[in-house]
Amino acid sequence: MVLAGLLLALPLASIQGLDEALAAADALAEAGDPAAARRRLTAALARAEDRGEILGRLDEIRGRLGAWAFQASIPSPGPEELLAAEVRSFKEKGLKVRLAWDWESLSPAEPNQDFLHLGDRWLFRVPLTGDLKLTAEGTWTDPPQRIALLCGFDRGGESGWSFCPGFKREKIKPVLTLPRRLERIGSPFEILATATEDLVEPSGDWAWTVELRRGSFSFKKGSRKLGSWKTAYPDRTDGYAGFEGPGLRRLELSGQLDPAAWGALRDALLERRRQRFLNEEYRFEEDMPAWYGELQTASAARPPFRPPAGVPAAAAAAWAELLDPDLAQAPEEWAEDHGGLAPAALAYAGALRARAHGEWALCARLAREAREGGLEDFGPLHEIEQTALFFLGKRQPAIDALRRLLPAWPDDAGYALARLEGRVHGPRRMLEVLDEAVAAGGLSPRIADTRRTLRAALARAEEEGVTRFSGTVLHLFAEADPDFTNEAGRAAVSAIRFINRYWSRIRQPREPLVVLQFNSEESRVRFCSRAGIDQDASGYLPGLRLSLVVLDPEKTDPSAPGPLFSALWFQHLDSTLDVERIPRWFLHGFAGVLGGCTSMGAGLELRANVPLIARSAENEAGFFFTPRQLVTLPEAEWDKHAYWAECESYLLLRYLWAHAPKEQQALLQAYAEALFDGRTRAEAWQALFGRIDLEALQEELAGFRQAEIDAL
Repeated sequence: MVLAGLLLALPLASIQGLDEALAAADALAEAGDPAAARRRLTAALARAEDRGEILGRLDEIRGRLGAWAFQASIPSPGPEELLAAEVRSFKEKGLKVRLAWDWESLSPAEPNQDFLHLGDRWLFRVPLTGDLKLTAEGTWTDPPQRIALLCGFDRGGESGWSFCPGFKREKIKPVLTLPRRLERIGSPFEILATATEDLVEPSGDWAWTVELRRGSFSFKKGSRKLGSWKTAYPDRTDGYAGFEGPGLRRLELSGQLDPAAWGALRDALLERRRQRFLNEEYRFEEDMPAWYGELQTASAARPPFRPPAGVPAAAAAAWAELLDPDLAQAPEEWAEDHGGLAPAALAYAGALRARAHGEWALCARLAREAREGGLEDFGPLHEIEQTALFFLGKRQPAIDALRRLLPAWPDDAGYALARLEGRVHGPRRMLEVLDEAVAAGGLSPRIADTRRTLRAALARAEEEGVTRFSGTVLHLFAEADPDFTNEAGRAAVSAIRFINRYWSRIRQPREPLVVLQFNSEESRVRFCSRAGIDQDASGYLPGLRLSLVVLDPEKTDPSAPGPLFSALWFQHLDSTLDVERIPRWFLHGFAGVLGGCTSMGAGLELRANVPLIARSAENEAGFFFTPRQLVTLPEAEWDKHAYWAECESYLLLRYLWAHAPKEQQALLQAYAEALFDGRTRAEAWQALFGRIDLEALQEELAGFRQAEIDAL
């Protein structure tokens, strides 16, 4: 600590530049004083004159200050700080522990934090060695179901001791009997005891205990001991312990933690706790100079697509309504209801409405009218005008214009530039542009949040144990084994070629598409929590220009990874069309087509999407929507009825694409061309459905649906 004292005593004037300040603070941290390191760096930042250098290295600074703040908040992390359990006792020497979980009070994520979830089984994530005691309390379900206390299990939950107390229901007829069975399942198999007498009535509460002492098990009902049994396999009693079945209210576990497993879990939980601290608890702005807080406040006061100065108060208060794609009013009618708008502001409002529907030609025209009418230099207007021009094919001029506007409008032009560069290149280039926006003073929440989560998502590629498929059009970073990853990657490349063949106007990004694969939903949720991503986020994430896909290798044919194919359709199409603003029936319809395909060599074989056809078959009335209703369905109604809308969109698009008369198939292509041209939805409708007898289409579609159902 002598070194720490000397460094802290140095006058700030003796440290020249940010590099020297960082090095001095690092030395304090390495000397074991993270709090002093944090104070040292914050003091140096307060005196620094080059704001641009600080903003340009914001992540580096935030990483250090956040890490030191976390170290100070948890100086000696143990079970109390890291587990969801109540730690009744813990001895560091010997790793003897007594834990308890109030199961009903745990949050949805906490059981998965402490336990492996294997079907109906919950196993504490650290195996126990030597003697143990396990007590479970709960309430019988109606009808009663099997419960069991578990110990000595392997990680896969296939072999170990299961103590099922059984039951005999006599108060309600018919009589139900489940024998008591105390056994080792898997290999080697061992029956310790079975009984059909003295069983409990399965109603109300229950409490059971298993104890292991020197190779001998005892089983208790409450405090009443039912017996003791010596196992023939005392060398196999170490392992995972937990519970199986419904109705659990409380679980208590005591024993000795396996040192290596506890160390690995502690490190993983510590990292998760660190990420939660950085994402939810740490206040970076409090460590930064006052000018940084002022920049943040100014950025927060400039929300996306905000109203221009001078609009009536009623219009300003309700301005966000113009961003709702389901708003029924025309801009002129809306303006009249909210105090009126000047011509330039009205044109801007109309451009926002056109943007909400992806009607880019109209959006660009109205944005130009607003700019020429008086809103000449207004960040949100620049953002939507250049975005519209980008989607109308003027990609490089739009990017060049936004780059010129970046210094003056970092929050608006910076974010738009990052999104468009992400479409042209990919997520890595998008992250670089977000860094440039921050260096220019763009500290709005959407820039900060996107930048943080995108950086965390891309870091997945460097994590230990991740397998990789790397090609010119796709990077797949996976939890699966290398064989599965490579076969799924090759199938995905075939899917991209398939998309390009049928929709030739889609532009290939300059970087490979990035997909992160997870073996289970639990694994995806853990990653999202760690990265600061919404835990419900799955499939293609437009705001990050990458996809999160769950493919269970035990249940998925890697040559037919439907969820991966569907995500790639959204992701690849988004390089050219804004997938958040095109008709959902078209988007989800073709996703359904791809979801039923199978990779065959270098190509795809088109097959029926059995899950979607089976879903449609559940509706005995036939269709939930007519074609007109489906194609014009408002966003809110789609979300409400997505279960039926997705399968019926698949049937409609597949029929028009591959089974309708040739002239109707050509009209589907004309519909897609209207979308690529940025025309209005009414014009796109007219290009296809305005030239078809809709009643005849309904009948033909019904026949196609029935034929698909009959073929299942």
